[in-house]
Formats: sequence, C-alpha cells, structure tokens
Amino acid sequence: MVLEAQVLDMDDDYPPRREAINMCRLSEAKHKVGAVIFRGNRLLGFGHNIDKTHPKWGSGWNHKIHAETRAIYDAVKSGKNLSGSSIYIYRENDLGEALAKPCLHCFNRLTEAGVENIYYSGAWQESESRKTFKLLYSY
Repeated sequence: MVLEAQVLDMDDDYPPRREAINMCRLSEAKHKVGAVIFRGNRLLGFGHNIDKTHPKWGSGWNHKIHAETRAIYDAVKSGKNLSGSSIYIYRENDLGEALAKPCLHCFNRLTEAGVENIYYSGAWQESESRKTFKLLYSY
C-alpha cells in the first residue's frame, strides 16, 4: 500500500484528466469536483458532485453527493467490476485547479469497491505544475 508517493504530470489530452475536467465542469455546486474511474483505457464510471435538497426535510436541509460516490454508483449500476481500476479526481474553483483529495468516507468507499489507485488533482508546492495528479493510494 502506497500513500502519497507519486505525482503524475499530465497534459490536457490525457483521457482520464480530460474526462475528470469535463465532469467537474458539469457540476453546479460552488466547489466543483469531477471523478472518473478507468481500468487501462476503458472508462468504467464517472460523476460530479451535486448539492441536493432532501425532499423529506424540505429546502432547509442540504447535503452533498460527492463525485467519487457518483462515479462508483455509475459503474456499479451498469454491472462493472471496479477491481484493479484507478480513479482520477479533479477540482476547480474560481482560481482554476484546486486540491481534490478525497474525504475519508469516499476513500473508504473507493477501497471497498476495489479501486486500486486513487489520483487527485492540485499543486502542492510553488514549483509543481498545476497539471499533475498525485497518487494517494495504491493497493
């Protein structure tokens, strides 16, 4: 198991990066996040975060559905096995690309679903490119 060991430099034409950016830009949430799950060159699932009002409690109670959870759901509902796959998580704010490290809940869901590599976007030092994905987890 590897935790935060590797940084991947990617250009905008790299399919997982391009698809994660596309998913991110579909979000209408204040903090836009997109996630895509690939095995090799095959897209297994995708999703973006949403703010959702729960009908039971009306408009006063909001909760978020994270992009990672939606990507898992998208893959599983179409019968895809996520064993050996990689997820790429991308976040954007008003200033451009931002840190997109998954929360503990999403991290646990991803590992339980069989996702082997978790990559997230963002620059962590002034010297790093903004076109990088950092490896958080590798099983």
